[in-house]
Amino acid sequence: MWRMRARQPLWARMASSFPTMAGASSMVAATASALPGIVDEVGDRLTVLVDGGVRSGLDVVRMLALGARGVLLGRAWAYALAARGEAGVIHMLELIEAEMRVAMTLGGVGKIDGLDRSSLSRMV
Repeated sequence: MWRMRARQPLWARMASSFPTMAGASSMVAATASALPGIVDEVGDRLTVLVDGGVRSGLDVVRMLALGARGVLLGRAWAYALAARGEAGVIHMLELIEAEMRVAMTLGGVGKIDGLDRSSLSRMV
């Protein structure tokens, strides 16, 4: 289904964009399974962003390795903002960054540009 949506003309996608995979963190698996097909189908014609179920730096790294150009963290920053204001958002971003660094180090990847699907097997 996602590949068919990715093949639609750009104007049709903008009128009916890809639904987010919002929900429990188990949705990361659903997002991850759909993402490679979408990325392969649209290539460089569109910027693919992931939204939904991403809760950690490891999740961010996984989505980037699968081809997403960006990852949205709506719930995490909303909770951080509600709990501690600007300081909470800064702290949340620092935690995500630290988790990303650990995941990438364990995967033998030094820079975000070095992430690809083959690096996933080293991070698990």
